[in-house]
Order: sequence, then C-alpha cells, then structure tokens
Amino acid sequence: MTPQMEFECLLVSQDPALYCTINRVLRNFSITVEHCLTASKASDVVTKGTHDLVVIDCEGEASSELLHAILEFAKEEKTNHAGYF
Repeated sequence: MTPQMEFECLLVSQDPALYCTINRVLRNFSITVEHCLTASKASDVVTKGTHDLVVIDCEGEASSELLHAILEFAKEEKTNHAGYF
C-alpha cells in the first residue's frame, strides 16, 4: 500500500461563496484549501512553497503583484533545485 499524497490549494478571494464552492469541490479530490482574503497575505503564504495549486480571484494591481511574486518564487525554487532534476 502506498501512502496517499496530500495536495494543497491556496485560494485568494474575498468572495465567501466562491470559497465554499471551491472548498467543497476540491475536498472531493482530497485537496485541502487554504484561504487568503488579500493578495498581500497570499504573497507571504506562497513563499512557503507548500501549495500545489493557486486560485486567484482578485482584481487590479494586487493580482498582478501576486502573480509576479509566484513567478519569482518559482524561478528561485527552480534555480535552487536545478541539481535535483
């Protein structure tokens, strides 16, 4: 028997209905959801590097800054782990 992998999603949204829907759907696939209300909080959380999926539901400059933070983090991770692949 192989151990079950745990997947995590980060949801960035101020919409409680969206959170309820996404949480319910992803739980059916054994994916846990961490919810951030703001893009700035999500930027801090993203740098932990523990999420397999990020869903962003915010507008304007905040979403652009969050996407930039995610891409920068991914570049760093790729550079730091280049010898492992």
